[in-house]
Amino acid sequence: AVAGTGNVTVEIIKDIDLTNVDWNPVTVGAPTHPSVTVNGNDKTITGLNDMLFAGTWAGNSGLIINNLTIANSNIVHDENDSAGNIGVGAFIGFPQASATITLNKCHLVNSTVNGGHWTGGLIGMAGGYNGNDGPVFMNLTIKDCSVTGSIITGKGSCGGIIGHGSCAAW
Repeated sequence: AVAGTGNVTVEIIKDIDLTNVDWNPVTVGAPTHPSVTVNGNDKTITGLNDMLFAGTWAGNSGLIINNLTIANSNIVHDENDSAGNIGVGAFIGFPQASATITLNKCHLVNSTVNGGHWTGGLIGMAGGYNGNDGPVFMNLTIKDCSVTGSIITGKGSCGGIIGHGSCAAW
């Protein structure tokens, strides 16, 4: 996926415990990069200490996450709001200007998400792009998802499902 050689599908085939793992979330990005699909197959990730994905960026890139639960995790990213523009969410921090972003049957259970500027249980902040080389519209779908038994905190916009709904009208 990083090399832009084609779409990537990740199949999670068993529960994953990331306790004591220093997770480094990645961004699916750039106009020529493919989409990434994560099929969770009703499995659970526990012990996550940062966002599953940092974000997405531009054009035909996309991120689809199906049937996955994040539980018993303490997700912390930019909690002091030092950058002033970071989206923090358990599944995706900041999807922006991507063709398709979908969370389907994704659940956050008995966890905390602690961020700075835009913090949400599932997604920190999402929006299109309206720069001089735009606009770039984004299709965001959140279907049959939930946040239960979890605490979401931040220094700016904060919400159970999504922290902030738009950075640009697109």
